[in-house]
Amino acid sequence: MTEQTLANLFLEARNRLYKTILEAEGVGTKVYANSVLEQLNRELRRMRAAGNRFVDTRVPSQYQRGLDAIYAYFQSNHLRMRRPENFASIHTDAVNEIARNMQHMIDSSLVTVGRQVQRYVMKAQDEVLRQAGLRQTGVKVASGGTVSDMRAALIKELQENGFMTVQYGSGVGARQVPVDAYASMVARSTSREAGNTARLNQLTENGYDLVKITEHYPTCEVCAMHQGRVYSISGKDKRFPPLSKAFSKYNNIHPNCRHSATPWIESMRTGEEVAEAIQKSNRPWKDSRSAREVALYNSQQDKNRQARNTLYQYERYKARLGEDAPKSLKAFTRIKKAGGSEWEGLHEKYKNWLYEREFNDIIDKKGTLSNYQVRKWYKHHDQAIVSKLDPAAPLEARSRGAHALRNQYRQEARELMADREAAEKLEAENPSMSFENLLIDKMIRKNISESAAMQDIIETSGTTNRVVDRTLGLED
Repeated sequence: MTEQTLANLFLEARNRLYKTILEAEGVGTKVYANSVLEQLNRELRRMRAAGNRFVDTRVPSQYQRGLDAIYAYFQSNHLRMRRPENFASIHTDAVNEIARNMQHMIDSSLVTVGRQVQRYVMKAQDEVLRQAGLRQTGVKVASGGTVSDMRAALIKELQENGFMTVQYGSGVGARQVPVDAYASMVARSTSREAGNTARLNQLTENGYDLVKITEHYPTCEVCAMHQGRVYSISGKDKRFPPLSKAFSKYNNIHPNCRHSATPWIESMRTGEEVAEAIQKSNRPWKDSRSAREVALYNSQQDKNRQARNTLYQYERYKARLGEDAPKSLKAFTRIKKAGGSEWEGLHEKYKNWLYEREFNDIIDKKGTLSNYQVRKWYKHHDQAIVSKLDPAAPLEARSRGAHALRNQYRQEARELMADREAAEKLEAENPSMSFENLLIDKMIRKNISESAAMQDIIETSGTTNRVVDRTLGLED
């Protein structure tokens, strides 16, 4: 099993669980919780089994590959080296130690992932209870738009707080990475550790003490300080820095590092080459990269971050838009990259999601929306009033229906406003009129018949009051 195969298995597990979270029925119910937790346990078992297979096969093979390479190097240069089999117990112990360390990291990451999803399930259940308390009318929580709204909010929180993610790094540089990316990092780091450890053990047991760290471009600021230097494995050769200055206890400069320790045989060097190596190995411990190399490295890192952010963005779009979202990350990335009307339409649909929701679906946002957001919500619903009327109904029934919806949306919009002072002012200066009073007002003010006034109520139900628009800082 390769490092990429392991990462793919973890990614597939993550996607299957994510699909269950999106598609299982009854968010927040016991049935939903059981569905998610059962899928979680299945995926954790699959990921743990995949990690075990990697440890059992890849770690020994990478260690053996390191042994074979260094022995072949000595043979081709006619240097003395006892065969690796002569130090079998040392190599076996090293492989076991590396395997245990990797298994511990994988198991720890899966424990973290399990806790994250369990917290999600509990959060979903708490949200149902909270909304049930808010909706005194007893609106069915797990129905219609409510499900997608709640899912979208919970998915966003999962991404912000970690959905199948593991913390990578510490301090200010710490970040959450997807579990598949973490598994890939652990796998690559462990494979590199196995090869480095094999070479170091074989060199040490044959009396060789010097190694050189390989050079790669572009590289990070940490590796830039260490690469190209010759080190003393034991630290006893004071002409060179000790290897412990470069390598951690895992025989890597840092996780996911590409650098390796290669044999540096002094007897194969001229006096000038040895002097040059001593000078280079004792250069100042600072980032020596050129501005061009720094820019190239940062560009590569930006691409990685953009890919990760695109994944998270797609998951948010999928959670909010459901079937209206692109069917795959690849399709989403293509649309986003191409731009144009297709991306603008998708983004507009995502952005306007809030304004298309019914009041009962966003009741938890009461008293939180800006004047601009409220007005957009109100205008969207007002403009849809006529389409909600039964065209076969009598004129008066349609007129009363338009009036009732208009008053309903007006009242709900005011409840959504965070600016309570403005909301109270609107209520005082622009109160909702009864149907009878509005009908008489139109007949007198416009000098029209009763039937014409009823028709006018229908036709104007989708227009907003410009005075109120100006009060709220909006102009048509």
